[in-house]
Amino acid sequence: MLLGRFGGKSLESIDHFPDRMALNGQWQNLLDQMRNESQDGIERWAYIGINEDRGTVALSEKSVRGEANRIPHDVAQNEKERAIETKEVTNFVGRIHSHPKIINWQYGDLKGAFSDIGWFSAADLYFLVHRRPEYLTVLVEGDDNLFAFRTRESHSKDDLRYLGFFGPKEQKGFEKYWCEKNGIILVDGHRAKSVAGNKFNNSDRERLNLSIAERHKLVFYRGKTLNNLAKIYPR
Repeated sequence: MLLGRFGGKSLESIDHFPDRMALNGQWQNLLDQMRNESQDGIERWAYIGINEDRGTVALSEKSVRGEANRIPHDVAQNEKERAIETKEVTNFVGRIHSHPKIINWQYGDLKGAFSDIGWFSAADLYFLVHRRPEYLTVLVEGDDNLFAFRTRESHSKDDLRYLGFFGPKEQKGFEKYWCEKNGIILVDGHRAKSVAGNKFNNSDRERLNLSIAERHKLVFYRGKTLNNLAKIYPR
């Protein structure tokens, strides 16, 4: 709850994150709901908010439906506005989204099944590092729940000067920079393949995620459905 009140000043140091975290029933139910609904090939989205008066974390009661390869801005914004009006949410500190079952749009020739291990896209992680960052982003993919946390040492948009000619220093530039740095080519702005022409696979996705985490001092946790989360970066 401190995140909602004090923002980045209340962030935990990267060295102080525990090795494991437990999710309560509300979290588990929402994540599993999104997992099941995404079987239709459409991404789902939910907010992570704060109600300062009650001193509680406020999660979406239900996720909202996006599109096959993205969550339109107006879909998320409308859900946030409803949360402010009906749930008295005072601050939004993170988001949850799903990668749907049909993932051909992003990963080339892979069709009809989840990848073996869920990983964020570079665009997903941008929300943790821009000028007005969120502090937590969650991905539901396959049987995996993947959490990424901003830390006290994380760098903000003012420190994205390394993007150079990849600018403007926004989400697309961030994604392009990190994909090309890791030998990944974006096709039509969404689908990806390796520079070598091979299929974009889990090792490519892992390398992309961990390189961003190292640069921006993020912490990653992973857990299977109904299980606790285990820290996977930094080890």
